[in-house]
Amino acid sequence: MTGPFLIALAALSLLTSTGGARADDAAELTKARAAYATAADQARDLVVERDRLKSQLADMTNAAVACQAKNARLIAFADALLEQYRRVSLGKVLASRELFLGLERVKLENLIQDREDTIRANRCNQRLDSAPPAKPAGQ
Repeated sequence: MTGPFLIALAALSLLTSTGGARADDAAELTKARAAYATAADQARDLVVERDRLKSQLADMTNAAVACQAKNARLIAFADALLEQYRRVSLGKVLASRELFLGLERVKLENLIQDREDTIRANRCNQRLDSAPPAKPAGQ
């Protein structure tokens, strides 16, 4: 027997003696690949969930910022309204009860309607306020 033949025979006997171990390795490799595929699917699902939650957080943050801005405007509005109420004099009260033309009454009703419109416009509504707040004019 020559050298290369002996080497090939030794390799063949080694392969046949480890045939069972090789099948076990192939089974473990298949299990490992399945586990990797499962883990990769879970990772993709987690990335999708994370992106969805980030988007939801951004929407809620925008709504909160819009509500805070509206609350600040309502507080300023309430302060101005209270200040106007403090400045009401007896003459203004008597003028508002004039019976003949009712011009002062019309002014007061218009003022009340304007105030109600301001309050309604600055009311927080999460569905509508989820868009980024608009910058006030002049800024």
